[in-house]
Amino acid sequence: MTLTELRQLYCSHPQIEAVSSLLRDTANRHIYCGGLTASSASFFASLWTGNTEAPFVFILNDLEEAGYFYHDLTQVLGTEQV
Repeated sequence: MTLTELRQLYCSHPQIEAVSSLLRDTANRHIYCGGLTASSASFFASLWTGNTEAPFVFILNDLEEAGYFYHDLTQVLGTEQV
């Protein structure tokens, strides 16, 4: 299964739509997503950020975690989008 096929599969998940709905509501300024580990955090972030033109800021614990997150996002979305 390719990343594109995996993204298409998960895009229709109800939780992804729920978070997308929260992101469309301008009253929500911060959203915390707990329980996502390893590459799942960046994978799911790619699903939410890929559907909007708005900029996103992700706050991670340290430089190493941020580096892995960035690398995973570029693998899914490409360097032009990250």
